[in-house]
Amino acid sequence: MSKQFYDYLSNLILKYFDSHEIKPGDKFHIQFEKEEQVSALYASLSQANNVTNFIYLSANKIPLYNSCCLIYKDVSIIIATTINDVKPDFLTMLRNKVGIESEPQFRNSAILFIHDTTLDSIIKGTASFQKSGMPLHVKSIISDIKSKLKLPTGILKRHDRFILHFALDQKNNSLIEDNTSIFEYETILDILYTGKIKQEQYKDFGLFFDAALVQATDDATYSRMQDNYNLFMQIDTIHKYGNPDIELEKFFDEKGVDLLKTNEWHNLDYKEVKNSATRKKEFIPITYKESKIAEALTYWERPDGESKVKSRIRNIIIFNEEKQIALKLELFFNDYIKSSNLKSDGDISISNSGKRLLVNLIHKPHTTTFSKVIYKEDNNNIKLEFKIAIVECSAKVLEQIKTKFSIYMKGKDNFIHFHFDENEFIFNPSGVIDSHDAIDSLDSTFEIDDTQKLILKKAGNFDIVNEDSDYIKINLIINSCMIPLAIEDNVTLPTVITGISMWKKKRELQLNFEYQSNKLIQRNHEYFARDDFRKNLEREKFIIETGALHFTELGEELFPEDVEIAPELKGSYERLIQYYQITGLTPSLAHYDDSLVALTQDYITEYIKALSSIENGTYITSIKKDLTKIGVITKLDGEQEILLTPLHPLMVAYQLLINNKIGNEELPDELLKKLNPAALLPYIHDYNGKLYKPMEQTHSPEWLLYVDSAKQRYKGSRNFVAKLVQEKIEEFMDHFSYLFNLTSRAPIKISLVNLGDCKEILQGIFFYYISALRKNPSIENLITIELYIYSELDSINAFEEISFYDDISTIKETFNLTFSVGSSNSFFTEEDILNIFREKVYFFKKHKKEDIYEYVHITFYEMNQDTKGTSSNMEDISTGVALAGIVSGIPSIYLGDSYRTGFGTKHLEKINDTPLLIIATLLNALERVIASGDPFDNKKCITTAIFEDRKKSLDKVYDTSHWITFIDPKVDLNFFKSDFKTKDLLIIHYSDQYTSSSGYDAITVTRKSKQYQMIIEEFLHTKQLNPVDTASAKIIDFFNAINGKWLLRLISSKNQMPREKLSILSAIKISLAYFYHPDIIWVPISLEEILRVSGGAGLSKNGGLFSIKNLKGSGNYSDDILLIGVHVYGTEINVYYYPIEVKIGNNALGVKEKAVEQANKTRDLIEKFLIETENESNPMTKKLYRNFLVQLMIVSAEKMKLYNIWPEQNWDMILNSTVRAQLLNDSYTISSDHDIFIGRGAVLSFKKDIYFNEHPIIKDNILILEFSEQAGYNHITINIEELKNKFLNGKNDFDPATLFCNTFRLKNKPEALANVSESGSNNDNHHISSAVFLMQQRQKTAIQPLQVVFGTQTDTSQPLIWYPTDTNKTSHTNTGIIGTMGTGKTQFTKSLITQLYQNQHDNVNSKPIGILIFDYKGDYVDENFRKATNATILDLFHLPYNPLALFVTKDSRPLLPLHTANMLKETISNAFHLGPKQEMLLREIIMDTYERQGIKKAVSSTWTNPPPTLNDVFGLYFSREDIKEDVLYASLRNLADFELFEPDVNKTKPLFDIITGVTVIKLSGYDESIQNLVVAISLDILYTQMLIAGESETQDEYRQLTKMILVDEADNFLSKNFNSLKKLLKEGRMFGVGTILSTQFLSHFSTTDNDYANYISTWVVHNVSDLNAKDIKYIFNTSSKVEEDNISSKIKRLEKHQSLIKFPHINKPLHCKDKPFWQLIQESVDISE
Repeated sequence: MSKQFYDYLSNLILKYFDSHEIKPGDKFHIQFEKEEQVSALYASLSQANNVTNFIYLSANKIPLYNSCCLIYKDVSIIIATTINDVKPDFLTMLRNKVGIESEPQFRNSAILFIHDTTLDSIIKGTASFQKSGMPLHVKSIISDIKSKLKLPTGILKRHDRFILHFALDQKNNSLIEDNTSIFEYETILDILYTGKIKQEQYKDFGLFFDAALVQATDDATYSRMQDNYNLFMQIDTIHKYGNPDIELEKFFDEKGVDLLKTNEWHNLDYKEVKNSATRKKEFIPITYKESKIAEALTYWERPDGESKVKSRIRNIIIFNEEKQIALKLELFFNDYIKSSNLKSDGDISISNSGKRLLVNLIHKPHTTTFSKVIYKEDNNNIKLEFKIAIVECSAKVLEQIKTKFSIYMKGKDNFIHFHFDENEFIFNPSGVIDSHDAIDSLDSTFEIDDTQKLILKKAGNFDIVNEDSDYIKINLIINSCMIPLAIEDNVTLPTVITGISMWKKKRELQLNFEYQSNKLIQRNHEYFARDDFRKNLEREKFIIETGALHFTELGEELFPEDVEIAPELKGSYERLIQYYQITGLTPSLAHYDDSLVALTQDYITEYIKALSSIENGTYITSIKKDLTKIGVITKLDGEQEILLTPLHPLMVAYQLLINNKIGNEELPDELLKKLNPAALLPYIHDYNGKLYKPMEQTHSPEWLLYVDSAKQRYKGSRNFVAKLVQEKIEEFMDHFSYLFNLTSRAPIKISLVNLGDCKEILQGIFFYYISALRKNPSIENLITIELYIYSELDSINAFEEISFYDDISTIKETFNLTFSVGSSNSFFTEEDILNIFREKVYFFKKHKKEDIYEYVHITFYEMNQDTKGTSSNMEDISTGVALAGIVSGIPSIYLGDSYRTGFGTKHLEKINDTPLLIIATLLNALERVIASGDPFDNKKCITTAIFEDRKKSLDKVYDTSHWITFIDPKVDLNFFKSDFKTKDLLIIHYSDQYTSSSGYDAITVTRKSKQYQMIIEEFLHTKQLNPVDTASAKIIDFFNAINGKWLLRLISSKNQMPREKLSILSAIKISLAYFYHPDIIWVPISLEEILRVSGGAGLSKNGGLFSIKNLKGSGNYSDDILLIGVHVYGTEINVYYYPIEVKIGNNALGVKEKAVEQANKTRDLIEKFLIETENESNPMTKKLYRNFLVQLMIVSAEKMKLYNIWPEQNWDMILNSTVRAQLLNDSYTISSDHDIFIGRGAVLSFKKDIYFNEHPIIKDNILILEFSEQAGYNHITINIEELKNKFLNGKNDFDPATLFCNTFRLKNKPEALANVSESGSNNDNHHISSAVFLMQQRQKTAIQPLQVVFGTQTDTSQPLIWYPTDTNKTSHTNTGIIGTMGTGKTQFTKSLITQLYQNQHDNVNSKPIGILIFDYKGDYVDENFRKATNATILDLFHLPYNPLALFVTKDSRPLLPLHTANMLKETISNAFHLGPKQEMLLREIIMDTYERQGIKKAVSSTWTNPPPTLNDVFGLYFSREDIKEDVLYASLRNLADFELFEPDVNKTKPLFDIITGVTVIKLSGYDESIQNLVVAISLDILYTQMLIAGESETQDEYRQLTKMILVDEADNFLSKNFNSLKKLLKEGRMFGVGTILSTQFLSHFSTTDNDYANYISTWVVHNVSDLNAKDIKYIFNTSSKVEEDNISSKIKRLEKHQSLIKFPHINKPLHCKDKPFWQLIQESVDISE
């Protein structure tokens, strides 16, 4: 420590004594940890000006102790220290003598102890200089240093001052404030005096060096430092508590990870670290997906490790038993591959095609061949490496290294490496002859054949040998082929896998797991299970081994029990068991392949037969009772739980459904955890009549655990409870912060009633504290929590139990806790978090039957204690089944005088179509009578009931708690609303759907409702609205119906929050009235409510539809209202989604434009995440999203009905009819039929200073309704029915004729369009039709260019016209049309072609245009298109033109036959990937056919002889004796068999002559290579004949069109890089030849060798998702990123039959409503009529 620092402390002490009156007898102390600290401070104090010596003398005047003292007036302050071996007892003696009059040496004296002891007599008997308010307390030091920083000085620079201020603030927030923390300020003080922060000192403040702070503004400086600090702490925490190799790559790119994982990471510059983090966020790396091998060979593949970096290194062993020389390996990626980024090593060639690499491997026989492929991305460190070894043996030989091998390649040193962690190792374990040997040197060779099993052991000197090298090489020779191997002698632990992860992997990868010695192996990956999941796997293994149907368990041992069931059912069960025995699998390990599906279906069928055989009214026999035992384990000790194993029929049926409906679709873990069948069997009985309920568990997803519902410890035991507790504490603190601002010591008081062991409450409190520390890392800001636990006094709760443990690991495991505060702050250790809990949480046990409860802020109440077991009719209970049973909940319904909870089938249709639901229904009925002995009734089930009289017992809870949160209430909202005695009870219900339940997971109520009413009444008074007293109660109900959280915020809100939220209520009333339609039920939902509830439902808050970013981020999306419309017509249901953004205030134009954007983006978002595309990759994910919104809509409809928000509306159509079940089971259509009448969404604007409601307008497909600001308040008190009638009767400023109910009708398309329409009739009647417009234009002028109407501009309704012959507007006619499937691309293209044909009289000199269409999908052969264009359709059979025809002119090239043969050879080679030798042979054959026709390549006079045909080429080739069955043979055989081209030369003619009018070559139904070959040959011929025909005519600025070529769905063809297409695009303009390329993505225009986009001048872009900024800039010639982002947003928002047009003569994109083909035809009909 520096002298300067102790001088500083000394000055603080002296200042204190100077400024305070010191009295005799005063005693102070300063406690340090080390003697040298004591000595240093004493040395500094002894130099003070007012210091004199102090010598303590004995009675004989002998000096006993020498020190010094400070003189202040008449008082001497003795400085006593523990230096020079002074004992603590001596200091105690001094303390006792100070200030005593009878001691002359200590008369008028005080004392200051500076010590390094823990002596109580010193510490407790004196005033500490380090306590709060004293000069050496850290807060005092911080304050003093800050005051020094404010002093004017020229030494310390501005940015250095900022850093010191920042450092002080961070230290001020630190949790650790003990008597040693003052030494943390030494560095700061040194800098303060030296005047400079050195670069190496930045790390002392938790910062990276940042040179840019010198120039930054004050605000920027602070922001940069905060970000710098967060990054530093994040990395520091990872280094201290995590695994840098794995965790850093989550936040930084690979370059950054390489720098940051070293021990010198803190010496990096902030700029480097920040750039790395930014690159990580922005960069989407190339990702390897999978591999395939062309030959039917076995191969293994595994990554180097589990981290992202290591997973990019792939090790592949190919087992080439047949010793093939040429092998082909395909590698697939998520993005396009650039050939320039590829490198290889070994005898290998690589070609790339789109997102695929084709690796051609050459294997040298009798060796192990090693090869390597490396792909390295530009501008980043992402590198993918594929190391490949080809071995000439069976995979069985190397079976034991399958999960532990890697491939080492460095120079010529190549081998297969693996870990040797056992006592012995076996090669070829299936061999029948044992061969034993030992490894005793660094390089050993062992030879075996197919019959031998080589058993290797470590020799006695193995450890000595192994010391000399990291690994030991061995050469394994099998069947004369040597495999180089290397053994590393260490143990590698496999990765832990959870049950949910294994369930996910086996389904998504469609691969089984193997279970060997607690190792779980899938493909080449090795994992291990632990805890309960491992125990269940062992149970499954035992069940399969024994084959019994039912088991009991005592201790850890399972005992098979006899079960009597039908022989057919038993046989199906035994066959299933045999399958598992033969395959070595168990149910949790096996994926559902075809064999397992067939066996399980048979098993389920027989089980259903057995259940169905039970007749109603009969008494249950033992053979029927035993149906409930199949696949069940009954525990006889402990908690006596009942386990439904994966062999239970209900579990099997559920897995079958999952397999059928989800397949291998990837679902996030959060959604997967919601999928289980527990709600399909909510209650069961044991044979003693005890009621059991399912207990939540996530460790084994194919098991169900049932527990005794009466056991106290299971009360409140729900996984969601912890999260609920955290959120409720946070919400209460937020809304009632004023209660705790009076004093920081005020605790929040919480009661827990009927909550069992309270384990989840304990978890929730930990979650709350950790979350609070993340937001503000200061212990002073943490509130104390007092808990009152009402239960049986002899029960033990988690708060008592946690005090029994000291070991953190045990606590974490026992209570399922994590203590990580996160990476933003490293001050908190796990011990700190535990200590906070122990210091801040107090609990008091109370008997639950006490007459008076303690007054608290929040009560958590479990209603299960109040339930009784009974039975009910299933058809009386509304169904909780959704998506055919994949998702289900347990509804509650009021029947008679009680609320019943159980399995319901009311309104559930098609039960008998789903085996799962048949089993669920019958099993619920059977479980009801299993113990009672009552007659069987297949309509009845077990339910629990809460009776009305329980309401009375709740009064004492209501009276003594501000909020009461009922957990898993087993009642609906009406329980709290219907009783007149509880009319003052306010429901603050948040629809807390933390589970997939169809009921409420939690309902929060309060009797303290007056404060809410007063705030609303005050607001209504200010707006002069009456009657205030009755209106306020209705408004509270309305708040509760829409978003209870808004109501809470009224208490704590500032500024205009009440105005905004009350205006939203007003907007909801207006929207329900304005959009009223007798056939549609509109249900309003708060978009903010969606966000809040979605997190609890397992839907991500970080990404996807329900993300914070989307619903609350930066104003881009609406967070006000979503109307969901349910339209029932016949047996069909349409659902409409309609977002509404509400604005109140000045509402300038910019505000409304922003609102329009928000509404559009919200609608886009909904459609993106809910509507399935044609080739949807995530259908179940979207189903679950849809189901979530439907459940939320049903809950909202229930609340609208409960609170009488619009009693005239038929809410029961949704709530109490088959419509409910249809909605829950996804039996509806998401429709946009309403869009054309009311837009895609709406903006409701309550604008200041207007007194007339503006006429509705539609802007960018969003309806804008403008009202006065006062209307936003007035409508709050008007009921909806009254408001609706005002709209309908015209008693306001709106025309009733324009209302939705008077315009919207669900119509069929016009009959004339029945066969051509894709999207419905044309309703665009507000502007003149474009066909009529063109006719008018033609009448105006006789000379004009050819015109094609693309559509109308959306904002002006003016036609958008393409001028293909006008060179001033269209330099060339090459056109690119882009759009994903279903966007209207084909309809647009057909319209374009039809108009070219119909308007060709406007071509220069009225020359007819020949149009050639290559139709890949059969879109251009329908009757309507043929009639409209008089098209000629050519099938791929005897096409009437000859690829070998010679077109002779006076300027023909020399050797014309050779050039023609060469061009055809190149085209066929490109189509079929011929090799060089095969190419030469093909050309030779073609030239021979010319020779046979008397055509000599060098004699031009022979060129006019009749040319040969391809049929001649085939005949000559197949007649050769040396013919080989290779690729050339296969290609020509294919062409010959299909007879693509006319074999008779006399029936052929030039292609140019054939293309008159519209000619369609129908390619659909043929192999891709055949299709591409025909197109390529045709374009070759077309190009040649184009050159012969010469340039087209021009007239002024107009150029004549001669031919137009359309390649539809051109992506396949473009990727082949045929030369003729490029030539036509590049040179066709002068010859009047244009090309139209239609494809799904712009990326299709760019290949390895060609960028066809360079030759396109006109672009038509429909909705497409893969346009990046570079693409947009290229097409639309943008000048800024803002413009690019805007265009990208528009493209992604385009509806069907909408596009962005880029004409070459207009330098901006035009938003177009396309003229589809069906509309063009309709207009033609209209004109003719």
